[in-house]
Amino acid sequence: MAKSQKQKRKQNPSNPRILPAGLGSGLFLGLALTLASRVSGYPLDTVLLDLSYVPVLSNFNTLFVQWAAHLLVALVAAWVYAKLTARLDVRSRRLGLVYGVLVSSIYFVLAPQAAPELMTPFSWEAYLLWVAFHMLYGIVLEKLL
Repeated sequence: MAKSQKQKRKQNPSNPRILPAGLGSGLFLGLALTLASRVSGYPLDTVLLDLSYVPVLSNFNTLFVQWAAHLLVALVAAWVYAKLTARLDVRSRRLGLVYGVLVSSIYFVLAPQAAPELMTPFSWEAYLLWVAFHMLYGIVLEKLL
């Protein structure tokens, strides 16, 4: 039995939905972490967006460039997720959630550079917020693809 057009499109890593899915899920994550930062006081938006420690980009560390870099990373992450799910021939909310957890591990690279106060002593609350919002990001990405 042939796969439906929707199934084929969802499993095609070059499908045209990658761009809007990457931008939409990236915007969701950025805005959610910015709001969480305002409410909690943890600099999660700084961990997500700050470029001051990147040699070339530190000279252009404006909010516009920060968001552009974040959305570029979100597009790459969406493409990787689409390619991965096409190769595995499986799509599910659970897989999106797991992908969000995997993507959230970048915290251990970014936090020491952008917000070292979260690392010594280690802030479990900030880290759990980071992971929770990345899990939601993975679900949003899955839904948009």
